[in-house]
Formats: sequence, structure tokens, C-alpha cells
Amino acid sequence: MNIKKKKNSFFRPSLFLLEDRITPSAYAEPNVIIANPTTHVLDITYEAHQSIQPLESLVAGVPTSFSTTGFLTYAWTINDGDTLRITLLNDLTDLGNLGITSVVDGSTVTEMPLNNHTHGLHISPNGSSDNVLLTMPAGQGFVYEYKISDSQPDGHYWIHPHNHQYSTQEVYRGLSSMLIVGTPDSSIAELASLPERTMSLQYQYLTNAGTANQALAQFTGIGAATGQQLTINGKVNSTITVAPGQTEVWNIANMTAQANINFTLKNSSNNTSLPIVIVAQDGIAYSTPVTIPAGQILNLGTGGRYSILVTASTTATQNVQLNFNNNGKGGTFNVNMKSAGTLVTPFAIPTTLTTTGYDPFVDLSTATVAENRTVTFSIDPISAGNNAEFKINAETFPNPEIFQPKLNTVEEWVLINNSDIPHPFHYHVNDIQVMSVFSPANPFLNVGRPQQWYQDVIVVPPALTVPGSNELITPGRVTIRTNSLDYTGAFVYHCHILPHEDRGMMGLNTIQPETPIYATGAGAGGGPAVNVYSGLDNSLITSFFAFEEDFTGGVQTAVADVNNDGISDVIVGAGAGGGPRVQVFDGSTNFTTTLFDFFAFSTAFSGGVSVGGGDFNADGFADIVVGAGAGGGFKLISLMAKLEMFLPSSYPMISPSVAGLQSQ
Repeated sequence: MNIKKKKNSFFRPSLFLLEDRITPSAYAEPNVIIANPTTHVLDITYEAHQSIQPLESLVAGVPTSFSTTGFLTYAWTINDGDTLRITLLNDLTDLGNLGITSVVDGSTVTEMPLNNHTHGLHISPNGSSDNVLLTMPAGQGFVYEYKISDSQPDGHYWIHPHNHQYSTQEVYRGLSSMLIVGTPDSSIAELASLPERTMSLQYQYLTNAGTANQALAQFTGIGAATGQQLTINGKVNSTITVAPGQTEVWNIANMTAQANINFTLKNSSNNTSLPIVIVAQDGIAYSTPVTIPAGQILNLGTGGRYSILVTASTTATQNVQLNFNNNGKGGTFNVNMKSAGTLVTPFAIPTTLTTTGYDPFVDLSTATVAENRTVTFSIDPISAGNNAEFKINAETFPNPEIFQPKLNTVEEWVLINNSDIPHPFHYHVNDIQVMSVFSPANPFLNVGRPQQWYQDVIVVPPALTVPGSNELITPGRVTIRTNSLDYTGAFVYHCHILPHEDRGMMGLNTIQPETPIYATGAGAGGGPAVNVYSGLDNSLITSFFAFEEDFTGGVQTAVADVNNDGISDVIVGAGAGGGPRVQVFDGSTNFTTTLFDFFAFSTAFSGGVSVGGGDFNADGFADIVVGAGAGGGFKLISLMAKLEMFLPSSYPMISPSVAGLQSQ
């Protein structure tokens, strides 16, 4: 069904302009929507739907407007301390005309589920925040609320759907937006005087290219086919006119579904190669500029972002050109900086860089490593193309082992690529620090020492294989470290070539509280004593009575982080002889206060109640599982622990009929 469209003062559709690549066009900055400076809230209703949008291209040399089918795109700006609230409405219905086929069974897709991911943000993965494990069927809506903390670095990020098996089509067809925290150059103080450009790099494949019948074609990998193009803010080969000698910060987001982009910079008027100066990556400011020598390639993995310095020629009418293509495949496209007017005073590139925003960088190369893990990317068989299985550790999602890092601990991961295709690895919620890169097929890409910045995308180089057979000789390898900060809960890591992710190249993390505990309860005949022990050294942390001291039916215990504060709580259930009472004791108060106190079944039942805990609905809040004891028949109930969000605070107990799922 279609969702009724709602008016919203923040909702401003922007034109999605496609132009013929033969003739340069004027560069256009994206329309930016800014959070309310008084309320510190950016509140947007965002409806995803098929739409007819005006496009512009050259037909027989004449600019001509026509219509094609696509999705809408937006760009938003927020700051630390703000709240981003998105009412996301899914009207992705009646899509049969697009010819999309399912990656599961090849059937025609007529509707798609939807969710949202804030790519690169250090933010909670739980509940209505950056929870990519939620999915919204067509015809429904959901309200996301993102609390931007003071520990969020300023910089260039983006948002896009993250539905497994559907993300390729949704991102390719334009369902994404740039997201700026503070300023896109990561609020680098030394660059405050420079003009900035915010650039969304996207890919389109057009049927009937250059004609009045031009339209967006079915997604296919980038190659040499006519009509394939890479655009910046919807334009091909656009031109920026500036004063001679002017330096600008160009903030570029790779928002394609699958392209790893190669950049080079040159003065196209005299065909002289120029160096590329990087000042920030993936929203994180560098401490010192990194210069890619003239003529060398700068590669940006799918989903990644760079902030670079581009300086116009000091000679009027000359042109500085940023060229880019998909890892050497397909056509090469560009953005041009044309010099015109009066020469400006040259900008001296600083030797050090400092951000006025939050700086998260702590060198993890000397940190104590709590756990070592290996993630192996493979395509089986690689000769099968998109019909192959795209695997992590020999399994397709959701079957790879679920990793369970502990909060505030550093882990080292070795990323191994057994295929002859590069895989841009993306890690949600927390940034990563690259320790080393080994590229057997192209040693120029090797990195031999820890990089002194964080990022959220790193390209794992392809393996060296036997030509013509793809037989593995030596795998590509990247070693990273990451520190799990601030948030417990479940989130994913994956290859950001979305056709790979949609076909299984993704794994799951569940961040656990820093201090593991376990609890024991007294058996029948004694008082209702509970002992809580450290899982690190088995030392006794505390003891308490779960129920009235004269209760002698015994105590069942379980441990789980019920309120998602990063600290484990203790769940207790009364044994036989009493009512089916369940309590949850708050770990943050050393188990001296209760979070929940309720009867799981009829108060007349006295057979006892068993308890357990775990995040069964993947919202980051551990759920409570209760089972009836002897004499009660089979009954197992999963209770959503997050009920305080929608039950009155005075509600005396949780009713299973309200609380969750029941099998009987």
C-alpha cells in the first residue's frame, strides 16, 4: 500500500541532474538542511519512493530536460549535542517496472524493505539509533532518533539503507544522503579560511545515453558499457571557476554501490601531474597532511571519504583537473578547477593539523590486545560471478561466528582476502586503526607501520592468483586494531561492495560489558541467597537476598545487560513453593536496586520459574526469558526488557500478553 504523503518544512527535494559527459557543466553544491540552532534538533520526514524526476543532458548538443525513474536524495548538517530524528516512511512498492531481480531466487522484486545506517558515526547501534538489524516492510514507517554525543568527531559522513539483500539497488538508485557533523573537513583550524566543497560521488548506468529516451538502467558492474558514468553531485565533468592560486578543501564521499575509486590530479592545460594533499579521512582529521606524489593514484574504497586540498593554477584560464575512475575500469571522469580573475595570495600548506572538534585518536599500536581475530573474505567459486557465494570465514551471513568483543578493550583483527578482487572492509560504530597492509599483487600499496589516524573503511588488497585460473598463490592482508568504546550491543562489519554484502559477505559483532560476571542462587531449603562473581578471577563481588528471607524454595539466576548501560544485570526467578516471581537487579548499583519485579505467570502457580537472558530481537537490550517449573505445563515466554519506553512508570508489573512473544 502507498503511504499518505506528509508535508514537512524540512523536506526539500533536490534535482538529480545527469548531463552528457562531453561538455563540462557548472559545478553545483548540494542543498544542505541544517539542524535547528535553538532546539538542536534536525527533524525530518523522509519518504522512500519511486519518483519521476527531471534530468538534464545534451541531445544533439542542446540541453534538454526529460524524466526518468529514480529515488530522492538529500544532504543534512548537524553538530555535537544535536539530535537527528528521521521519520522514515517506506513506500517502495509497485517496483515491477524497474526489472529488479532478487539476489536470493532471481524472482522479480515488486517491493523492498527499508532501514537506515548512519555510515561512520560513533553512535549507539541499539533501539531506534543506528540499528541496521531492524527492517521495515514496504508500507510501514519507523522513527529513528540519533543522539550525537560530544565524542563524535566533526566531519564528512553519509546515510544509506542497510537491508541485507536489497542495499545494492537502494543505494544505486539514489536512496542516500551526505551527513555533515560540524564542517565536512573535520573542523581543521588551520584550514578555516579556505572555501569548502562537499561532493557526493555516485554511479549511474543509462540506457539510450545522450538521447531524449535516456533513463536509469538496471544495475550492473562498472565496465566499458556505453552509458556508464560517475558523477559529482549529479553532474558529469563539472567546472568550478575560482581566482588563480586559490586553494579549496574538497570533501569527497564515495557513495557508489560498488566502485573503488582511483584519483589523480593534474593541470590539464599543460598536462602536468600534481600531488594530492589529504587532510582528513572518513571524518577524522589527520595530525599532519599526507601528500600523494604527482602521478600516483589515490584510491578511495566504497563508502569511504577523503578531504583533500586542491589549488588552482596561478595562470588565468588554466585548468586543474581531478580525474577519477573505478579502479582503472570503465571511463575516466573529472571535476575541473578553472582559474579566472585576480591572483590571490597563495595558501601555505600547514605542517600540522588540529581539529576544533573532538579528536578521538589514540595510537593503539602500543595498546594491550585483549583478543586476536581473523576475518577471511572469499568468493566461491569466483568464476561464477554474482552466482557465487560471497563468504566471511567460509560462511555467508548470518552464519559466520558472532564475535563478542568486550567494552573498553582493544582487539587486533587480521583481514585476509583470498579472491582476486579488492574488498573495502567497513566496521560500524567504532573506528579502526590500520597497523599494516600487504598487497601481493601490487606492492606499491603495502603499508609497513601503523597509520596515525582512524578510519572506518579500509580496502583489503586482492590476492595474487594464477592468471586465467584464479588459483590462489598469496592472499592480500590488512591488520587493524579497534577499541570498543561507549556502546554495547549488536552491529555488523562487511565488504562495502554492496553486491558482495547482499550476497553474504557480512558478519556480526555483539559488544559485551567490560567486566563479565556470573551469579549463583541457593537451592531449596535455604534462604534466597544470590552470590555474584567476577568472570575474570572468580572472586566474590557481592551477596544479597533475592526475595524475602523466609523464602526457602531456591533461586534461579541468569546474567544479562537488561537496560543496555554496558553493565551486566542479574535476573532471578523464584523456585518451587512461591509464586512465579521474577526480579532484575541493576548491576550499575552493585545489585542494590531493582529494574523489574513481576510475576511471569498466574500468581496461583507455585511450580517455580526458570530464567534466562539474551538479546533475542537484536535491539541492544537483553530480553528476559522465563520458563514454568514442574506442574505448569510447557510454557516459555520471551519478555522485551525495553518496556519502560512505552509502559507507564507506575505500571505495577509486566503482563506476558503485553510484553512479548509466547509459545505454548
